[in-house]
Formats: sequence, C-alpha cells, structure tokens
Amino acid sequence: MRSRRRLFARGSAVLAVWAILVGGLASAPAAVAAEPAASATALLAGKITDAKGAPLAGVGVSATSDEVWETTETDRTGAWSMSGLGAGDYRLLLEAPSGANLVSTWWKNAVDRDGATVVRVKAGEKITSLNASLAKGSIISGRVTDQKGAGVGGVLVEYSPLSQMDRRFSVETSADGTYRFVGLRKGSYAVQFFPLEPKNLLGEWWRDAATRSTAKAVTVGSGVTVSRIDASLAPGGILSGTVRDDRGRALPDAMVQVQNVDTGRSYRQSSVGAGAWRIPSLPPGTYRVNFSAPYGVNLSSQWWKSTSTAQKGATVTVAAGKTVGKIDARLTRGGTIGGVVTAPSGAPAADVEVAVYLDGEALEHTYTTSNGSYRLEGLADGKYTVRFRATDGNFATTWWKGQTSSISATPVTISKGNDLRRIDGRLTSGAKLTGTLRDASGAGFAHATVDAYRYVGGTWEWASYADTDLKGRYALAGLPAGTYALQFSTWHGQKRQSIWWGGKHTRADAKRLTVRASAVLSGFNAVLPEPPVAGTVEISGTVRVGSTLTAVTRSWARGSSMAYQWYRAGEPIEGATRPTLLLTPGDFGRSIRVVVSGWSKVTSSIDVDRETDGPVGAGKLAASVPKVSGTAKVGSTLKASPGAWTKGASLSYQWSAGGKAISKATAVTYKIPAALRGKKITVTVTGVKDGYLTASRTSAATKAVAR
Repeated sequence: MRSRRRLFARGSAVLAVWAILVGGLASAPAAVAAEPAASATALLAGKITDAKGAPLAGVGVSATSDEVWETTETDRTGAWSMSGLGAGDYRLLLEAPSGANLVSTWWKNAVDRDGATVVRVKAGEKITSLNASLAKGSIISGRVTDQKGAGVGGVLVEYSPLSQMDRRFSVETSADGTYRFVGLRKGSYAVQFFPLEPKNLLGEWWRDAATRSTAKAVTVGSGVTVSRIDASLAPGGILSGTVRDDRGRALPDAMVQVQNVDTGRSYRQSSVGAGAWRIPSLPPGTYRVNFSAPYGVNLSSQWWKSTSTAQKGATVTVAAGKTVGKIDARLTRGGTIGGVVTAPSGAPAADVEVAVYLDGEALEHTYTTSNGSYRLEGLADGKYTVRFRATDGNFATTWWKGQTSSISATPVTISKGNDLRRIDGRLTSGAKLTGTLRDASGAGFAHATVDAYRYVGGTWEWASYADTDLKGRYALAGLPAGTYALQFSTWHGQKRQSIWWGGKHTRADAKRLTVRASAVLSGFNAVLPEPPVAGTVEISGTVRVGSTLTAVTRSWARGSSMAYQWYRAGEPIEGATRPTLLLTPGDFGRSIRVVVSGWSKVTSSIDVDRETDGPVGAGKLAASVPKVSGTAKVGSTLKASPGAWTKGASLSYQWSAGGKAISKATAVTYKIPAALRGKKITVTVTGVKDGYLTASRTSAATKAVAR
C-alpha cells in the first residue's frame, strides 16, 4: 500500500478532494509535505469489498481534515491502512479504480464531503474496523456523429448530476464517436457535448438543447446501463483574418474575440506567426470582432474596422458550414501610463501592484521594479483610475493623488496614444486589526478568512483580508482610516459559511468599527456558529437585456431568513439585493450570478450561489409597424407615425418608392416629387438602443402616387 500526507493552507484540503471528484477537470492546489509529529501515532485501517463481498484492489482511500489530506490504496485483499495521523476529525473518500463500474463514495455512502460521517480520532488511537463496500455503478453510453452520420472522435462529453451541477465528469469520444461513463449513482444527469479543435462543429446539450436549462435530463437507475445517449452535431461557421501592427507587420499572439450580438456569447483565439487567426464552431449569426495586442506590446485594442467601442464596431454574419475571411485588423499605437511609487519614507517601493481601471473594471496591472518605477502600455482612449497596492508590509492601498478609494480617485485621460509619465504614488502606513475566531465549542477556528469592507461614499468597498492560523488568530493589515465591517467565513465545498462582526448575518446589520490612520487595534474576536442545512437555488427568466431574473429557493428549513446579492461578471451589483433582477444594457455579454444567504437565529449563514447558463443576450426591442398619413399625390407631404417602441430607442426613417430606397429621404416627413408619379411609397422605421438588437418595421404601401 502507498500513502502520502499533505498539509494545506486555507481550505485547500477541501479543494484538493474536490479536484478528485470532478475527474481531473480541476487541478489540486499546491501542497507542502509535512512530516507527522512524534505524538501523531493514530492509525486507521479497514477493508473494501464489492457488493458481493469480494475484495477490491486499487481502491483509493483518502482521509481529509481541515489540515491534512492522507491517501492510500487497497491491496489485493482489499485491505488498507494509514498511520501517523494526528488527533482530529476526518472524512473518508473511497474512490473506485479507474475504469471500474463501481460507485465512488464518501464514508457511509455520502454523496459529498459535507454529508460524510465524521471519523473522530484521538491521539494514538487505532481504529481498524473501517470496512466498506462499493456498490455496482450505472453506465451512460452513446455515440457522437456529424449530420452525415459519421462518427466523430475527439469530442469531450461531460455529465453533471442535476443536484450538483458544479460537479463535472468528462470523457473523450473514441475514433468512431462512441463514449462510455461508468460508476454512476442512481439519479438524473445533464449531458453536454464539446467538439474540440480543429473540428468545425457546434456543441450542444443532449436532445439538441442549446442551454443547460433547456436540456433533457438523463435518468439513471441503480446498476443499469442507459445507452443511445447520442448526439448529431451540426456544422458551425468560421471567421478568419489577420492582425498587423501599426507598421503593417504580422502580429502573432494577438487575442481575437468574436461576440454574438444576439446571445452575448464570446469565442476567443490567438493569432499565429503570420498574424493569421481562425475561429471555427461558431453558431450561425451576427458577430462583432475585437482585437487585442499581446502583453507588453504598446498597441491599443480595437473593434473590427478600427472602432474603439463595440457599439460602433462593424458586424459580420456567418452561416452554418461557411467561412468568412478577411476580417483583418491593423492596430494603432496605444497610450501609456507610468511613474514611480515610494514608501512613506520617500524611498522607492518595489513589488507594488499598480492597476488601472476603466469604467470601474480592472483592465491592466503590473508591479514596480526595484527603483519603484512602473509602466503600463497599450491603453485605448478613455479615462482611467490608477490604484497602488503593496504586496508586503503594513501599507494602505492608495489611488493616484493620495485618494483612498475608487469612488474619490482622480482619473487620468488617455487619448490618441499619449504618454503619461508622472502618475506617481506614495504609500501610507496602514492600520492593523487583530483578533481570534472560534467555533461554537470555543476552539480556535483554523483556516478561515476574515474580510474587511470599508464604507465610502454611501457604498461598501472590499479593503483587505487575512487568514486565521491554527489557533484561529488573524491580523488584518494595510487598512486606511475609515468605517469598517468584518466578515468571518469558511468554505464547505462550493458553499460559504459566514458571520459578520457583532454576530450578525448580513453586512447591512453588521456592527461597524472606526479605524484611525496607522492605528493598531486588538480584541476583534468572533464566534462562527454551525451553519444551517442549505437548500437549493435556481434562476428563472430569460437571460436577455430588458428581462427580469428571479432567484428561486427550494428545500430550505422552514423559517429560514434569507438575503440576496446579484453579481455581474463576478462583481457585486450595487443595490441588487432582492430576489429579482432587471437586466440592463450594461449586463449584455456578461455572466450573472446570484448568492443566496440563509440562516436561523442560532446558526451562522450559509451561501448558495447559482449562475445563469450563459452571458446575457441582447434585448429585443418592442416595435410597431409604422403608419403613413397624407395623400399619395405629387406635391403632397406624407408623415410617418412610428407607433410604440421600447422606451429610449433611437428611431430613424427611410422612405422608399416601388421597393427602392429614396436617396436622402430620411426625415419623419416626405414631400412627393413628380418623378414618383405612379409609384407606391413605404417608410421603414429602424430602432437602435444599446444592449438591444436593432429592429426595423416597414409600413403598408400607399396607393400609387397620383398627379
């Protein structure tokens, strides 16, 4: 038998085990080997068999705690043992040998770590009766073909239990397109198909579904085989072109991103040595294309046909099985921001992170050199704010011109590739808070996180964090003066357990504390009670601009209190704390997530989150067919009445005669010239609004123009 021990930093033992469960799709975090202490002489042992009692060799057995992940394998008799363990609470994971149709399980047949029965070990104790059997698993199999019926190899097939969509398992189809999953539990599963490069095929969920929410579930019983879970993949479209620098030279390693103007989904690829790029497997539709220079090259990003914003970018339409080429770009010189960062003493400050923000989002970052200097290149036109954050020492995060928050930060302007050279920063000494976090029994709570939020300008900004040590102690450093709320949390798989300073469950109710500049304060202790049993969260509604999403909660304990927070592209949306969210133009193309916190009076809170199936798609304008008033005769004036459109839509007009557009006839009214006698006239109204698909409506034709 082989065994190994790893000692992890905050939460990483949980994450490492989780990486095993998702079949290698996630990587286990780095670990530091730890020799057992002299007193750590506890031993765990047992035997693993199949459901008929036959011994199982090669079963992976892992014992996990908050600090240790110990693994071993069963021998040919099914026996296993682990020695040198310290006292503590352990959860056991039993992992079937690769390819065996057996159900991997946590101790006492639990589905996940949170549900596993704890094995409590005393110092020096020997527990040798940890026996278990692995049940026969179920199988899902099928074949992936193209639309001509030919098998397609190299397609990634992924399944997820509907009850745990964040757990994903995958296999790759063989050359004839077949695949097979083994070791499944009884339950319902979502199955997705991902064509890999360079195949020009469209991915899908089972039964030709475009999204997880519309996919048909695969229901599996105990110890059965469910076959013919097949997919026939349609051809995609291809966009291609070249990227060149400002001198016309080929630009390899440029990032090309194409975004579907309807769904908001983006697809990326880098240019190769000759500056060429090619993106296959695009769903038929209309796209905008963005080009970004490689890191360290002073060229600004742009949208196709040399525009700086997506709204002004030209669009290109691609059809199934077709290639549209010559989507080329020539990038222009970008702007630069540079300067020197110094410590409070005036000495150069090395390794300070310098980040620039555009429209509130971090765009680029770098670190100062040994002489405190920094330089950021390739910036497109816009107004940026600049943040300086020390990576070591008790220094407060500052913004250009000594500001202490993003809200009050002074912007700098990049225009036409200008070079800003004296955007300097000076660090200031930060305040320091210390305390101890304990669990409900009074023991120190190790490997938890303490986050500090600062109240600035009527809103909360994240300021800093610290981890608790093995005794639950923490130290928050580098805090600027201000009013704060503290959150104490730990993770259970994908769920976060937390409490706010003062024993409160939300930031709005948290006890606030005032911190003076450079102060050193102690005694900020807290207790993190046991969490409640978490329910589930789903998001209902159409994921398009103008639609309303709703967080639907199920299976939470009766009487649970709940709080909501919606996120856009990973950042909290200010004021979005209700069960519903109205999607705005600023949400287009971005992911939306909701975090629901549930608690009772005697528990901490537990956070459960859910993300939309994909990014927010473009809204659909409400549009009416216009009407034409006036007499259709030479010399008369016709007037267009557009009818009702989505509020805020910008409307334009185009008059036509005999089905052909009339030059310069783009006003709401049109005076009929003699040249159009005998023609029938129509007007087309086109509506445009950021975040919405452009819509056009054409009126009924008038009678033939009379004299």
